Amino acid sequence: MDFELSSEQKDVQEAAMKFAQGEFDPDLALELDQNGQFPESIWKKACQLGFIGIHYPEEFGGQGLGLFENILVIEAFCRVDSGIGSTLAMVDLGSEVILKFGTHEQKTSFVLPLAKGGKRLSVAFAESEDGKDISSIVTTVEKREGGYHIQGRKRFVLNASFSDAFIVLCKEAKEGWTTLIVERKNGGVEIHPIEKMGLRMVPFGDLYLKEVRVPVGNRVGDEGEGMAHVNYHHQVMGLRSVAQ
Repeated sequence: MDFELSSEQKDVQEAAMKFAQGEFDPDLALELDQNGQFPESIWKKACQLGFIGIHYPEEFGGQGLGLFENILVIEAFCRVDSGIGSTLAMVDLGSEVILKFGTHEQKTSFVLPLAKGGKRLSVAFAESEDGKDISSIVTTVEKREGGYHIQGRKRFVLNASFSDAFIVLCKEAKEGWTTLIVERKNGGVEIHPIEKMGLRMVPFGDLYLKEVRVPVGNRVGDEGEGMAHVNYHHQVMGLRSVAQ
């Protein structure tokens, strides 16, 4: 079996490394981490050059490459600076769920802007104190005329303070676990930051959902499929996390 990178993969790896070496200034990285600031200008440049969402289909802003090429970019970024690299690697958490299970409209509305630097996305699954026991969730969703109403709290949400939308796992009385895309601008959404000791460019926060109204068009897949979405997310993120 040949494990040699293809010429295209080598080009991706080299381009990502050159970009990181030119943009990830050590003093700036330290300042951003100490102040808990997001590397806005670097993120915008990375989007313009096609590094963010490099594995998305071209019609949704990507270059149509694979997850492996995405991992090569993350690895190169984190080799230069793990703080900025990890931050850029996690601006599109949950995009893989929308790409696999979402509608064309959802991909256009939420995935395309991720690649263009117009939006940032995260996932809100856990509720337990350790952030791991997904099955213990109590956030509820009730289907009403015109959409859904969500009530509950999510813990340890990555990038909570600057994400524009969240893929939220909630429990419906009859159908079970369901995932909905909740936009930050929705009424009833509150973010409570959590203090961290390190990697402060990637903030944690609790997400409070108080009678949040979500349109039917923001449901990902079918009702009751939520746990499949969570499992798929963890499979993909497991691979991407290794590169960090």
